[in-house]
Amino acid sequence: MTVEYSSQGKSQRRPFIRFESRETDVLTPRPKNPLIERCLKQLVKRGLFGRPYVKDFLYDLKRRNCRPNTLRSYFTTLTVFLSYLKERGRTYLETITRDDLSGFIEHEQDRGMQPKTVSTRLRLLYAFVSYLVDREVVHPDLLKRKLRVKVPEALPRAIDPEDVQQFLAVIEKPRDRALVMLMLRCGLRVEEVARLKLAALDLRRSQAFVHQGKGAKDRVVYLSDDDYEALVRYLRVRPASRIKEVFLVDKGRCRGKAISVRGIQKRLEHYARQARLKV
Repeated sequence: MTVEYSSQGKSQRRPFIRFESRETDVLTPRPKNPLIERCLKQLVKRGLFGRPYVKDFLYDLKRRNCRPNTLRSYFTTLTVFLSYLKERGRTYLETITRDDLSGFIEHEQDRGMQPKTVSTRLRLLYAFVSYLVDREVVHPDLLKRKLRVKVPEALPRAIDPEDVQQFLAVIEKPRDRALVMLMLRCGLRVEEVARLKLAALDLRRSQAFVHQGKGAKDRVVYLSDDDYEALVRYLRVRPASRIKEVFLVDKGRCRGKAISVRGIQKRLEHYARQARLKV
């Protein structure tokens, strides 16, 4: 590695550590996480630089108990940013400037990204820049007067009651009706439904315990009468299984396993088409 100094004047010069292009892992070794290791392999496959820093940053997020989806969001943002830097001829993270950050914003806007998406990616990117500043990889001036993307404040869009009835009318399978009712009546997110355990159900009290939901927070939700009936109807026909999750795949090579987030999404898309509703 080589040591360089910023161009802030002799009195303010501070060393930056630069890794050579081979980018060997020189940071503290740790037990490998499969998700993070897959992400790092994608960096290598795409020929992107900065792998040691990205690796340490993702493991730092993991240590802070960030969820897999959060890790994926950070990695996606970093991949897009590093690809942008590569297109501009950058070869080291130590050389990034404020112009690179503002250019990245314009690049994403030119790609047709929504303001909310660009704002989110910028927020995640600044978290990575802050990590680099803490380790004296980039100059702290990058964090001064942070760039912002104005996001229009959109009002929540309510679902038309007629659309709800039209959607429910096409769902006859007990499993699918039960999981849809949990989202519709109890406000569970798709991932929360997929991860819901049998032990989290308290049918005697008509409630369910959501463990580590959005924001890694626990909460209790109460079942409405129709939600309770749909859930009980499904549990009566649910195959006996050692799988702890409530909802299981009922056919195909994954039969008997817990249904995935994408599996639920596909079912929702299927019923939306049947009901002739826009997804």
